[in-house]
Amino acid sequence: MLNVSITPNYRLTTDETDRSPANKQLVLQRRHLVDPTKSPAYKAEEHAAPPPIRETWKDVGYYPLNDVGLTAATKAAIMRDTDVNRAETLAEALRIYAEAVDEMTRVIDGCLTPKVCAQ
Repeated sequence: MLNVSITPNYRLTTDETDRSPANKQLVLQRRHLVDPTKSPAYKAEEHAAPPPIRETWKDVGYYPLNDVGLTAATKAAIMRDTDVNRAETLAEALRIYAEAVDEMTRVIDGCLTPKVCAQ
């Protein structure tokens, strides 16, 4: 089963189950931090340490298991995780997003380019 981080808050997995192998689609997941003390049902126990914050991952998108799906899932994660709040115009937000996509593309291309090692 695939389990690859795209950004700290997004990862790609496959939809493998007990009944089917991981050959159907890519699943984009978003990280969520769950603080049990924020629940309305939480009751603090005297002299007890609060329960730890835990990390969960929720499915946010499904993509075909091919190069087009990989590209779309990667771009979706970058779009969702790119901080465009500092942009004052749509053009500036698109520039920030394009820079993030260009950086990710360079990283992916660098990983896919065969390396020639001198022996």
